Amino acid sequence: DIGGPTRGTAELLLAQAKQDGDAMVASVSFLGLGKMARRSDDDELRTYVRDSLDRELADAADESRTHLVLDAMGNSGDPAFVDELGTKLGAERASTRQHAAEALGRLDPAEAGPRLLDQLAHETDPDVSAAMVGAYHGTATADVIALMSDKLAASTSPRERAAIIGWLGSASQTQPEARSQLVAHVQRETDARLVQQIGTFVPAAALR
Repeated sequence: DIGGPTRGTAELLLAQAKQDGDAMVASVSFLGLGKMARRSDDDELRTYVRDSLDRELADAADESRTHLVLDAMGNSGDPAFVDELGTKLGAERASTRQHAAEALGRLDPAEAGPRLLDQLAHETDPDVSAAMVGAYHGTATADVIALMSDKLAASTSPRERAAIIGWLGSASQTQPEARSQLVAHVQRETDARLVQQIGTFVPAAALR
């Protein structure tokens, strides 16, 4: 229970988040602050939360605090955070890139999608790549399908391949090319669980 979306409650959550000694309280408070902004239609309150999270990100002294603020930004649903989160997609630490990707996945797909795709094309960490694929909720255009297919063919990570197969499977409901890419990949796939995953999207007859 994070209380009603009022300035006073937001200030209380921020004060709790900044207290030392209880990581759980800080985590719940930051995440609650973001959710409060999403629930509110008060522009003044949303601006207060936005400015507060901007300052907290700039002042974050360690990776853990940075991740909390990124998560709160995602919870807020505020498109104003797209640029900051997009910048964090290029962070040196893979864990920070992953949190930024997951946060972007909770923002407007039209705004966040291009940022995710730009970084996905160059991402080398398979766990981060999987997070970016899971966070992308934009349109399944021919270029996006081609990017996902190229990543799938080159991947040596079962987790990354599972994320891409899931994305292509969802896209295959409306895009025949996505299904074609899954059919082509099944001959290369060495993980039996992933072959089964492909089978949930493609009829067995099409895989022969």
